[in-house]
Amino acid sequence: MTGVSHVAEDRYLVIANAYPNDSNIYNYGFLHRRVKKYLDAGLAIDVFRVDTNEPELRTYVFDGVTVTTGNRDIYTQYIMASDHASFLVHFPLDYIIAPLSTHKPSTPIIAWLHGYETLSWHRRWYDAVDVAGFMDRVKSLRAHGENKKVPFLRELYQAEHRDIRFVTVSNWFLKHSVEPDAGVRVSNVSVIPNVVDTELFSYIPKDPALRHKVLIIKPFTGYKYANDLVVKTILSLRQSPSFDKMQFSIYGDGPFFDETVEPLRELENVQLTKAFLRQEEIARLHAEHGIFLSPTRWDSQGVSIGEAMSSGLVPVSTAISAIPEFVTHGTSGLLAAPEDPDDLASCVEMLVDSPETFARLSEQATIHAREVCGPEATTDREIQLIKNPELGRNTDTGEVAWEAAYSDLEDELFSVLNHFSERLDAPGVADSAPPSK
Repeated sequence: MTGVSHVAEDRYLVIANAYPNDSNIYNYGFLHRRVKKYLDAGLAIDVFRVDTNEPELRTYVFDGVTVTTGNRDIYTQYIMASDHASFLVHFPLDYIIAPLSTHKPSTPIIAWLHGYETLSWHRRWYDAVDVAGFMDRVKSLRAHGENKKVPFLRELYQAEHRDIRFVTVSNWFLKHSVEPDAGVRVSNVSVIPNVVDTELFSYIPKDPALRHKVLIIKPFTGYKYANDLVVKTILSLRQSPSFDKMQFSIYGDGPFFDETVEPLRELENVQLTKAFLRQEEIARLHAEHGIFLSPTRWDSQGVSIGEAMSSGLVPVSTAISAIPEFVTHGTSGLLAAPEDPDDLASCVEMLVDSPETFARLSEQATIHAREVCGPEATTDREIQLIKNPELGRNTDTGEVAWEAAYSDLEDELFSVLNHFSERLDAPGVADSAPPSK
């Protein structure tokens, strides 16, 4: 295939199904930050974006990184012609792994597990906008067994014949999502969080007055991001004697933005900006605010929270999924109970009313974020793994009995969906609940 050349052994190929470009600067920003760190460390990196809508081999440059892109057939030809030392795969989907296994079976692979590509159906409960429709889909999936990606990943995790290592971004994600959904222990896995750029998100001691300024930066693309809880939190804070002193800045975009923020439009101390932001713009806003309000319904890490912490903002989030692994309640931030805007409001009010608490948590948030998500704890470790894949070898694998855990998860799922049905005026799901044990 013209346009593809063989490369030296010391080059590494990053492969993903998306990458930022000038028209979508936020897509897979976590991957771009890694690539920049790899290049800064002197690694020779090529990037291939597998794009099913790209009929020809094409290259473009984004922020100094050259990206090659093409559809699946072009990607397969590219792999056949490559001579990279290893493949660095983000989101190990079957159509990305298959050409590597077929045409380069002896070339090492490091595969990063980020989220959607590993999750079984019940992990998507936070997308239950239409509860009745969601439950129809749930019942269909349960009736017809696992979706196709689960057996593929189960085999990949235990592929003794393949030189492959895995990276996950949190212990919680590995132990509560990746392994339970596959039903096996993952062999040859390292837990390395996504990197936070501590130089860009630099710490400047916060003026106590900034505790009155609350920053929210979120996509408005689904219920996972809990933007409705942000709105309810602000409305709950109207009961606080300190409310008039508070300033809320909300930045984001997506199909749910307008309808979600509608109840806040008449509040004079709420600034609404419908826009996505570049990293430099986010860092500038960090310097102007003291609290980062970021509840969630599911997250394998919470990179934006880590970036805010690195800048010295005090995070107020939710004690759910992997968030407590990165925010220690009362030490490096404050965590509220899931689905509890009044608890979130109490956390914000505590910081506003206590400059001493705010100052202490601000300093500790920075220290904690840098220890857990700074380059030394993340991309430096990844670079060592890339140079020496044997560092990622372990043998913690085998079949496990997940039935009890799955039963608990199903109970929780149906409980949550019934809760949503009440709030969304949708039909209940009691008739679809799993049998009692």
